[in-house]
Amino acid sequence: MEFEAGMNLVWKGKQKKVVVVGQGCRAKQLYTYAVRNGAQVVTMADVRKWADNFTCKDISESHLVMVCDKRSSNLFRISELCQQSKSLLFVLGDFDSSDVWIEDVHDCTSSEDEGYRSTEVLDRRGEIFLVGAGPGDPGLLTWHGRRVLQRAHVVLADKLIPKEILALVRGDLRIAAKYPGNANQAQEELNAWGARALRQGHTVVRLKGGDPFMFGRGGEEVLFYRSLGYEPTVVPGISSLLGGPLLASIPVTHRGIADQVLFATGRRQDDAIPSLPKYASTRTLVLAMALHRVDAILEDLEALDYPRSLPVAIIERASCPDTRTLTTRLGNLGALAKAEPIRQPALLVIGNTVTALNSIPPL
Repeated sequence: MEFEAGMNLVWKGKQKKVVVVGQGCRAKQLYTYAVRNGAQVVTMADVRKWADNFTCKDISESHLVMVCDKRSSNLFRISELCQQSKSLLFVLGDFDSSDVWIEDVHDCTSSEDEGYRSTEVLDRRGEIFLVGAGPGDPGLLTWHGRRVLQRAHVVLADKLIPKEILALVRGDLRIAAKYPGNANQAQEELNAWGARALRQGHTVVRLKGGDPFMFGRGGEEVLFYRSLGYEPTVVPGISSLLGGPLLASIPVTHRGIADQVLFATGRRQDDAIPSLPKYASTRTLVLAMALHRVDAILEDLEALDYPRSLPVAIIERASCPDTRTLTTRLGNLGALAKAEPIRQPALLVIGNTVTALNSIPPL
């Protein structure tokens, strides 16, 4: 059988307990192979139910877990359980013809006299993708991004990714608790999860809102994974900085009104307010993550000669079913931001293009 050369496991002496996970003819082949080599197969299970219901204690007496299933939904969980119990994990023919590997091999007995030895181990190198999730609507996720997302063993995300996009994940989903004041710790957690999954030979997707390289630490993550010896593949996404205004009928450039656009973040690494240029009537300013410090930004804009009558839009949760756009004038922005509970993620668009296709009352 095709997996015998890759597995090449030999039992000597007394029987070893084995768990076979999977269904169909290939799982039965694994079962037959284990029994023929003197194993005591203690169970055959559906991979989805097994990973949800079994614990480390349930497999602590099993020397080997053999998985044969094309679905990735719980392989990461199974791998963790095997590491905790120091059981061998063997995965056969998962996802494509190249995915045959034995990972994190432990000899539970540490002695050949106890009856087990492994004569050959195949290694599969993990791979990492940074995928832009777009502004929020699953329909705006690129075809390539969706394809990579759905074949990943492990997907790493944060709380800002909409549930409609997370529902597309087939692999093990890990969500970091990223919120103001905890961003650095959450990033370290995501990096640790990714590094561990790569060492285990998994295909990992770091799912990022919008585009990975637009105010999303994407470049930092590329450098992190390079330091581990992995070259990430970056899959672009539609940035909310462009897609959000468009979906709110605000062209960031418009002939005769705006011939330039400036993107900035309201949350710099040093927590300082972004350095903005003096007012130009033909420039559109698009700010991300800025509503929490709108008063300080307004002070700077006033010092830079931005007129109080300048049109402004707040775009909440662009492209999501509960999206909302609020329009006003710069002089009324502070009062509006205090009066209305703004849901994140939200954009602030400042400039004359806000009224290019829409009308708002004068100041």
